[in-house]
Amino acid sequence: MNQFTAQIKEFKLNQESNKVADVTTYSIYFSPINPMPETGSIQIGWPKQVIVTNQFNCKVRTNRLFTDQSHCTVNTDSRTITITGVFGEIKGGWANQVSIELGGMKNPITNKEGEGFVI
Repeated sequence: MNQFTAQIKEFKLNQESNKVADVTTYSIYFSPINPMPETGSIQIGWPKQVIVTNQFNCKVRTNRLFTDQSHCTVNTDSRTITITGVFGEIKGGWANQVSIELGGMKNPITNKEGEGFVI
């Protein structure tokens, strides 16, 4: 788990499909203010109205694209995705944009406003 919380200066969330109940990809982009250490991790909480399907896949881009699913651990009970091992190749930490694609996420079944994603 993370010992220290990073500060984020920019954050963006894109949704491939806005259609109700569609299985889609959510893309998250953020830039940390302080460099992410080599052992750093990212935790993302998703809203209860969004469902992680068995088609879930995760891609993370830091200094390169990480597509190995072992970097993303899903906990459906706490609705969190923990991303690890994506900063280890970067000496001195990573302070540039991080992009995360979460595929196989099912949109809410209604268009009512609800909770949001949390980093």
